[in-house]
Amino acid sequence: DLHTVGDADEERDESVPESLMEVLRSPSLRLVLVAAGLTNICFNTAVTLGDVLRVTLRFYLMPVWAAILAHWFLNEPINRAQTLRLLTGLAGAALVLWQPQIGVPIPTSVSDWLGIAGGFCFALNNISLRQAQLASDAARSQAMFIGGFVCSLALAVALASAASTLSVLVMSHYSDATNVCGYFFSQL
Repeated sequence: DLHTVGDADEERDESVPESLMEVLRSPSLRLVLVAAGLTNICFNTAVTLGDVLRVTLRFYLMPVWAAILAHWFLNEPINRAQTLRLLTGLAGAALVLWQPQIGVPIPTSVSDWLGIAGGFCFALNNISLRQAQLASDAARSQAMFIGGFVCSLALAVALASAASTLSVLVMSHYSDATNVCGYFFSQL
């Protein structure tokens, strides 16, 4: 059973699933792939490094980002009722995150910023999925799954490379220190 793409005379490579081809062809699904991967990385790193409550509250500012992105990308209006809901949500987050010694709950750590970035990426993921509403369910879910895998793999490789570089630097400094100590003691 041959599937065709475009012209009836073109034969599709059956070794690549049609849903994966759909992901690769669709700008919206490629954006889903990246946004889903970054959501995964940002949120999981943030809760690993920081206070889960603070991270989660910042992550769940996502409706604010979703409303803004839907306005920009989908031309959805932001009406008064939606504005009131968003302001109420922001006020609630501010109330919970408020610290008298600091005042306004401005993000102060990497985990705070990663929580916000994760929420933004999650909103971007959702808006991109809405843009790709005509795509198959398989393609939409594959874009999210592949994004989580590819972005996590890329981060793991980058971290491994950085760790390798760091270990080489540490070892070279250790070696330098050993040489200096050896020279110093040889002069005694």
